[in-house]
Amino acid sequence: MRKYNLPKETKKSCLKTVERYFTGENTGTYHRQISHHITNALDIALKDCVDPHKTNLKNAIIDSCIKAKKFNFHNQNLPMAKSTFYNKRNRFLYEVVLSTEIIATHKMEGK
Repeated sequence: MRKYNLPKETKKSCLKTVERYFTGENTGTYHRQISHHITNALDIALKDCVDPHKTNLKNAIIDSCIKAKKFNFHNQNLPMAKSTFYNKRNRFLYEVVLSTEIIATHKMEGK
């Protein structure tokens, strides 16, 4: 098992949360709460990246969460291997799950 793998349903819920945040579907108090968690998760996932590439990588991670299977890694011109990128993306999702307690929700629902 890879370090930041999540159960399928948990990952699906997390991706939906991230998508809703960046597409503006969430507003009000929830939007402000999730904003903090997503910002922190991006910072943690990208803590070892150098500044000139950090913005491009951050945008690519967000795009990959929103576009899902339509996302094309090779069009991003990132200075890293595809596996490294997806490891960073998975770390981001993992951190979002930890901070928003999506895992706890799925355990309580019996998923």
